[in-house]
Amino acid sequence: MAYDQAAHAAVLFGGTAGGAPLGDTWTWDGAHWLERSGLTASPSARLGAAMAYDEHTQQVILFGGQGPGGNALDDTWAWDGSAWHQLQPSHSPSKREGASAVYDPALSTMILFGGMNDSTAMPSAIDDTWSWNGTDWTQLKPGQSPAGGVRPRLAFLAGRNLVERFGDCIESRDNRLYGFDGQTWAAASPTGSWPGALCLPSLAGDPTRKQLILFGGNPGTGPTPLPADTWIYNGSGWAKATPSQSPPARYDAPMVYDTDHHLLVLFGGQGLNQGQTGPLNDTWTWDGANWTAHQ
Repeated sequence: MAYDQAAHAAVLFGGTAGGAPLGDTWTWDGAHWLERSGLTASPSARLGAAMAYDEHTQQVILFGGQGPGGNALDDTWAWDGSAWHQLQPSHSPSKREGASAVYDPALSTMILFGGMNDSTAMPSAIDDTWSWNGTDWTQLKPGQSPAGGVRPRLAFLAGRNLVERFGDCIESRDNRLYGFDGQTWAAASPTGSWPGALCLPSLAGDPTRKQLILFGGNPGTGPTPLPADTWIYNGSGWAKATPSQSPPARYDAPMVYDTDHHLLVLFGGQGLNQGQTGPLNDTWTWDGANWTAHQ
């Protein structure tokens, strides 16, 4: 999911339900979801695609993912607010699913990191960093680069002008926060109050409040029912929020910042607790202090 600033709507593509990848496109205008049917062209059905809004070209960019049969993809598509267009860049990241992408206004480019290589006998994490300039992909050579982890999440932290990475789905249980300044990745080790290691949490930047918002994720272990925690990072430390209500515990739920309503929008994901497991299709917004459910 990505927020299309030019069209004033969040754009959702694909995902999974019932074990099969989806190939539908939906937009959220702040109050209602609309399925964009009858499109003349569209990415193929997939899950785990990377999506972000390119402020320079005013398009939503989609890359890769995993198609039917578990096949990883390496195609690039652009959504212009009403139609999908397949792009033909001269260079491209390798086939992968579970990569994450975000636009970096400080660098005026989109950054893509990581993902999973499923073509090997034992799927392996990818730890490369790429930028998108509106027409082509360029592999960057950071001075330092974190291990790929598995399916990490990216968000832009305004105020510090850094792309931040959090999340890890493997046994290393890495809960460090990594910042990218265009030259190198640097780790911030856990100090004080800090979220534990999480697989596929929801992560997004709030440029108005100059914060990162982290919600949910699968801790893998711990007491049940699993918590549905909201964490706020202000550039120097994390603080656990105490909203009056929260979405049910989940992981792999896309979350984006709505620049028109100054809210974070969270949709769906995979439920974690008894009675709420499997794919979810609820919509929530975060206003900086509280969650609101939308019917």
